[in-house]
Amino acid sequence: MLLAGALTACGSSGTLGTEDAHTITYWSTWNKGEPQQKILQQAVDSFTKDTGIKVRVQFAGRQVMKKVQTANNTSNVPDLVDDSSENLIAAADSGVLRGLDSVYAQTVPGEGRTIAQVLPASSTASLKDKAGQYALVPYETLVTSLWFNDAMMRKIGATPPTTFDQLLSTCQKAVAHGIACAADDGTIPDYNAYWLSELTMRHLGPDWLLKATGDRTGQMWKDPGFLAAATDLQRLVKGKGFMLSGYQGSKLPAGQQEWAKNKALYLLMGSWAPADTKPYAASGFQYDSVTFPSVPGGQMSVDDQSLGFGILAKAKNPTGAAKFIAYFMNKSRLSGISTQANNITSRPDIKAPAVLTSVQKQLAAAPAIARYLGGAASEHAGYWTNVFDVNDDKLFFGETTPAGFVDRLVSASRSYWASHS
Repeated sequence: MLLAGALTACGSSGTLGTEDAHTITYWSTWNKGEPQQKILQQAVDSFTKDTGIKVRVQFAGRQVMKKVQTANNTSNVPDLVDDSSENLIAAADSGVLRGLDSVYAQTVPGEGRTIAQVLPASSTASLKDKAGQYALVPYETLVTSLWFNDAMMRKIGATPPTTFDQLLSTCQKAVAHGIACAADDGTIPDYNAYWLSELTMRHLGPDWLLKATGDRTGQMWKDPGFLAAATDLQRLVKGKGFMLSGYQGSKLPAGQQEWAKNKALYLLMGSWAPADTKPYAASGFQYDSVTFPSVPGGQMSVDDQSLGFGILAKAKNPTGAAKFIAYFMNKSRLSGISTQANNITSRPDIKAPAVLTSVQKQLAAAPAIARYLGGAASEHAGYWTNVFDVNDDKLFFGETTPAGFVDRLVSASRSYWASHS
């Protein structure tokens, strides 16, 4: 049991300190009133009652890591923080967070198993920093899936696609029944990029996109597999009636609302899609999803962005922070993420909410777990926003050819990296 365990001296290497302080400071990505905030507050209260360790918690909202980055220049930093895996990995890479390998070795109170043993290795393998240490302990899992209304799928006489060619075939059936194939809010560049990132991971594997966005010569974009991915995307966006009319200028949440009203068959979106669209869903809407389909000779993976805990490199009480992490990872406490917040937890032995059962099955069957947008959007954030997203939008909107898109990425990459050495 972690609460009784002795922990060794701490540092950025990921080992923990021996201090026996009775207070930890915790900054969270959630806002007051959100389901996850209520669950975490309950855990904070019971943790203090059970251990005597007080938790000064601040629910700072989605900009929590910006606040942490600013505070890191001072001595007033939290011990514990939670946020998305991409933000926490980036913070660990920059030295703001410490490695957590030793936390993974701690026992979950009341269970007799370590954190590493209750989490699938396939899901945590992508959660390491550049030094090879775990950057976070995940408690919630968000997955990018191809969402559809199962009732509509049956109505048009189609079955959920397992290949991209089958997806395009269902697009034709959708159009024949008077609806578009895919909805999108085109004013959100990263949502547009979901399609090409998924196709790229199918053609070239889950790690290729991160390597290509960091290639200062731009030559990796000339890979025939990437051109094939871009060509597949063109097959979708150039298909007559395939894309929901006006998607290029659609502002969130208009596109996904139209999808929920059965104006389009598919929405490529994270596992928050049902919660976000339920108020607008057509009567009898039956939420279902599949992993993004395969391509000939390609590689399958599931795109996962976790939410989890990190410990500051400057933490005054990393031991207490580690104790809280292990405490919250107990099955009975963590189950609230599923039963109250209606999301998938990081533990596969906790049943997902009914609407996300298909997503949990995708995770269990995945041969590989990919980082959100291949990790490229966070590892090379400036490049992603100013080069990749800008050019991907042109391809996604049908304003350029696949070959022209590749050529532009090559030249724009050279220019960008020449001024960002």
